[in-house]
Amino acid sequence: MIGILLKTLSIHLVLNINFYIIRHGVTDWNMIRRFQGHQDVPLNTHGKNQAILTAKELRSINLDRIYTSDLSRAAETARIIWKEQANSSLHITKDLREGYGGELEGRVFGSKLGNSEISSLNSLRSMIKNHGESLDDVFERTMRTFNRIVQSAENGTNIAVVSHGGPIRLFIGFVKGVKHSDIIGMKLGNCSITRIRYDDRKWTIVDLNSTNHLGEYYSKKIKIVNP
Repeated sequence: MIGILLKTLSIHLVLNINFYIIRHGVTDWNMIRRFQGHQDVPLNTHGKNQAILTAKELRSINLDRIYTSDLSRAAETARIIWKEQANSSLHITKDLREGYGGELEGRVFGSKLGNSEISSLNSLRSMIKNHGESLDDVFERTMRTFNRIVQSAENGTNIAVVSHGGPIRLFIGFVKGVKHSDIIGMKLGNCSITRIRYDDRKWTIVDLNSTNHLGEYYSKKIKIVNP
């Protein structure tokens, strides 16, 4: 299935698309390192301020479309960005959700599940194989969304995609050509902007995990490392 998606993705007629891929703003669960998954945790005040600053950063770019996960932390981030865009359309899809973690959702890093400790994002993802979606599952539906976007876009289109740590990391891994397990633990800030260009069947990372626009609202004292 994934091979079919990638093949379809490479044969379309669009020459150039600019993608601005944004992770949602921070939530209370992010700040205490509690795994969210499909739990619908809203932005906190800090996260809303991050989204406002991200919207201002993107204001000078004429975004043609904004795609977002339906979970409120992503959808609210997208709507704040959308308000600063005069001619953009907003599209909401479940395919951009974070990976489903089953009984792992709501657990804090450092806690235990049976005899296993949830010590890091990588250890959590290995557990999810038996407790929710696999990385392949999340990757497949993420690519399905990008496939639809590419097939429907016109040349020169600017697209914003607001999603979660897992799907974004996996897509970045696809562009880099690395394994899921080698990319899933990469640093990715809340409301970071990753710019990726699609140009004549080739994907290129232009800017990765940019958080300069957040200023004091990207605090190293706040642990915002889980999805």
